[in-house]
Amino acid sequence: MNLERYPGSRSDRPRSLLDDRGIEWEVYDEREWSIGLALDWSIQAQTENPGLIFVSEIDRRRLWPCPSEWQRLSDADLLRLLDSSKPVS
Repeated sequence: MNLERYPGSRSDRPRSLLDDRGIEWEVYDEREWSIGLALDWSIQAQTENPGLIFVSEIDRRRLWPCPSEWQRLSDADLLRLLDSSKPVS
């Protein structure tokens, strides 16, 4: 499993992965929304029905519901979830 870790190992930090086109995606859990994420991402978080957020330079997508322990999924598994996520406008 490829589990990306960031300084401090905080669960509210995004996980980064690359798709097969070389596009970098940051993955966020809306349950761990913070002011820092809100400033980075200009769309309001869903507090009553949180999802998994995928953000790249070309698109913003959301998957409901956020899978439990998504952080433990492989990059390939997360990319499959990205394929089933919905665009956010």
